[in-house]
Amino acid sequence: MNRQIEIRTTADGSKTLYLPEIDENYHSCHGAIQEANHVFIKNGLSEFKEKQSISVFEMGFGTGLNALLTSLWSEKNEIHVDYEGIEAYPIPSELCFQLEYPESLSVNKKNDFEKMILAEWNQTVQITHFFKIKKNHLKIEN
Repeated sequence: MNRQIEIRTTADGSKTLYLPEIDENYHSCHGAIQEANHVFIKNGLSEFKEKQSISVFEMGFGTGLNALLTSLWSEKNEIHVDYEGIEAYPIPSELCFQLEYPESLSVNKKNDFEKMILAEWNQTVQITHFFKIKKNHLKIEN
């Protein structure tokens, strides 16, 4: 599918993608990073701080923001994370890089983010000591 995609800056200064054909943002217009931290980290991963390792499944890899935040969380908490996501319509890597998530987070993890985004589809890739990822290019019904 060839979609028209725009980059928009959200209220917290981070960027998200917008699909004009369906009038839909990938993240909250109030803050892409703020939303991902609240939903995915604070009310998701933080429930597992007592574990040594966990597996995470994300339906819709999207921009890679949740994967990046999960990687940061895994390093901070020294918890091994096996991260697996599926994506029916992958975003071009150059578009993901234009979102500048490592820069917006003020973390020196640009190389890790690039490794995630450029990781081969349908293969497990070790990104850091505590974080590995497998991006699957498929629809949920498959």
